[in-house]
Amino acid sequence: MIDTKSELWSRMRVMYNIAQLYLEFPTREDVNLFTTKTYHDILKFMEGTVTGQGPTKWVTYSAHDVNIDLIMTQLGLNSWKCHLERYKEGKFDQIPSCPNTAKFASTLIFELEQIANDFFVTLRYEDEVYKIGGEAVSYTH
Repeated sequence: MIDTKSELWSRMRVMYNIAQLYLEFPTREDVNLFTTKTYHDILKFMEGTVTGQGPTKWVTYSAHDVNIDLIMTQLGLNSWKCHLERYKEGKFDQIPSCPNTAKFASTLIFELEQIANDFFVTLRYEDEVYKIGGEAVSYTH
């Protein structure tokens, strides 16, 4: 039994996540088709900074929330499968390892950081920080 509007909304959100990610882009090939160009552009700017040939300090893209969902899925940070597991297990609260699909005015930030002679990419989404290829870590503004 659902006791509150908040609980109902949380359950509906998980179901929406499954529908949004599965119905629109069910296969890895679908996701790749829509993200490859974006990654190419981002990497081009970062490569220029790493090699010292690019003066770019800041690049801004504006996109639809579905584009953010695709990027998160491509990086392995989100998928319809993780939301289906959340639903089956009754985990309706937001969890960093399986974030909700992007809301209106969501922000996704790729940061290229240099420590000594090494470069690292960090992804910031909502209040979470993700190491590319790693787990979410807590972030305080």
